[in-house]
Amino acid sequence: MTHSPAYKSILALVSGDDGDAPTLKAAGALAVLFNGHVDIVFARPRAIDLVPTTGEGVSASVIEHLVSAARSETDRRKSVAEESAMAMVQDIGLIAHDAAPGPGKPSYQFREMEGREDDVVVRAGITADVIVLDRAGEKDSPQPLLTIEEALIGTGRPLLIVPSTVPDRLNGSLAVAWSPTPQAAHALAGGMPLLTGAEAVHILTAGTDKTAADAGERIVDNLARHGIEAQSQSVDAGGRAVGAALLSRATDLGAGILIMGGYGHSRWRQMILGGVTNHVLSNATIPVLIAH
Repeated sequence: MTHSPAYKSILALVSGDDGDAPTLKAAGALAVLFNGHVDIVFARPRAIDLVPTTGEGVSASVIEHLVSAARSETDRRKSVAEESAMAMVQDIGLIAHDAAPGPGKPSYQFREMEGREDDVVVRAGITADVIVLDRAGEKDSPQPLLTIEEALIGTGRPLLIVPSTVPDRLNGSLAVAWSPTPQAAHALAGGMPLLTGAEAVHILTAGTDKTAADAGERIVDNLARHGIEAQSQSVDAGGRAVGAALLSRATDLGAGILIMGGYGHSRWRQMILGGVTNHVLSNATIPVLIAH
């Protein structure tokens, strides 16, 4: 007996800011779509992480005041995050549950973990089927790009990066940015739960000196063996950046999600996102599912 791929364990990282609403909407929609569980996690910084680096001569009372103020702000943000989470779960009817395998219906758990967001997302996300994060770089979201980078290379899991607006249906028309690389292959595999039930799948290939313009045809054949009908087309950058060309075509096709590999180069243990990935994450008006 075969089973369709599904996201059963969904991590949603919340911060108590305006990015929580789209994060929670997307995570909740995935839970309903796949009868899954949303692990809603708030990262509580340790005392050592709450105070910015201070020079010599700073008194203990000043440091204590700074820590106290930072803790109060963290408490406020957690309260805001929890309110947003409760509004989402009540709106779509998720059941509070914290033990596997679950109640047989879409469920959720809200919890906090100690540590910086970039550390917490790895510890909490490494066992998730998919991690939902809001997009770094937006004015209303302080979530650092480092959190996305750490999640991308530290968990090996697909990330669904959401902008301020999330489509009501996440498996409608989908676009896949394809190149013959491990990153793109991992993203394609990570997106299979969405691709399996999609209304339309578009394989987009930007012909470059490293990628043949017809490279997407083999992926069309592969998906056909999984019962997924897809169409492949070449994207001509026309002098634009590849990321801009891919986003433009995905938008023209009415895609609700863009699936792509997350690229970059290592600097010590961190990934510095490459030009195409960075451009897409900074400018996409639709969710982007990426994997490394």
